Amino acid sequence: SVGLTALAALWLAPAAAEIETRPYMSLGYSQVFDDNDRASNDGKGGWIGGGFALNDSWGMEFGGFFHRYNADGDSPVAWRETGIKIDTQYFLMRERVFSPYLALGIGAAETRLRNTGEDSTDGFADFGLGFTTYAGFLDALDLGLRFDVRARILNPDIPGVQTQVASGLRS
Repeated sequence: SVGLTALAALWLAPAAAEIETRPYMSLGYSQVFDDNDRASNDGKGGWIGGGFALNDSWGMEFGGFFHRYNADGDSPVAWRETGIKIDTQYFLMRERVFSPYLALGIGAAETRLRNTGEDSTDGFADFGLGFTTYAGFLDALDLGLRFDVRARILNPDIPGVQTQVASGLRS
């Protein structure tokens, strides 16, 4: 499945000359495209999280997400997915204009067939890369933009459903 998440804006604590260690909060909108593993059409969702810098290279986040997938064509499959996760980022550099990072996370997600009520709560792992920026007018407002590409591996315990690998752009 391929997912796309677009972020309007997220609030992050401003960075000083040294590495900022104050907590921050972020949220975003998710658009998930055709999910062939689940015989589902585009889905919509979102996420919310919070985190902090551990040092100049590492960051830690905690968060939650949800997605809804509509049935694809003649398929009766419509999904809802909610989850929580803990995530760590390794920053290649920390600059207000551009801070690229690698990410690795683990969590648990409930996958539910909306039309039958069958559900499963299972662990997952995800990994990816991304960046944050406070470029332009965002810097003065202490607002940042964040984009990352993720792959998530989830194996729901629902009969007939195989291991799913979701990938795409998240923010």
